Amino acid sequence: MSTMSLDAVQLALLILVAVVTPVICLGGVGLAYRAQERAAAKKQAERSHGVRTTSEEE
Repeated sequence: MSTMSLDAVQLALLILVAVVTPVICLGGVGLAYRAQERAAAKKQAERSHGVRTTSEEE
């Protein structure tokens, strides 16, 4: 391989890492946020229906 094609490969990998890494991180943050919201909604629904949660039993 010539130096020019190696530079192109390195640039492509750099762009791939620079784009994919933040997307993965933001995706993980988004999933954690949705899981937290889902847990809060479930807890609120249990309270409104009179179901005792484990933290309330203690």
